[in-house]
Amino acid sequence: MTETDSNSDGTAQAAGLSEDERAELQRLRTEVTELRRKQAEKPPRHRFSWRTPVATVLIVIGCVLAPVSVVGVWTANQVSDTNRYIENISPLIHNRPYRTR
Repeated sequence: MTETDSNSDGTAQAAGLSEDERAELQRLRTEVTELRRKQAEKPPRHRFSWRTPVATVLIVIGCVLAPVSVVGVWTANQVSDTNRYIENISPLIHNRPYRTR
């Protein structure tokens, strides 16, 4: 770290710097001070962002499609497995409540 000496105006200067380096350091400090002052004067800019509504719509779509996909996968597993399908349907075939005459 560089040692610093305090000036009479309250600013610190780095020890061991040449005059050009001190002038550049002072110029940069002045520029930073001006930029901070300008930033403090400007009110924060509120611009419209599409991210919030798009994210909300995508979350809602995901919440709606998640149960649909679970039901779809369950149905596909039930129907595509022949043995399981027969096991599920056989009670309906053998225990018909209404018999035709």
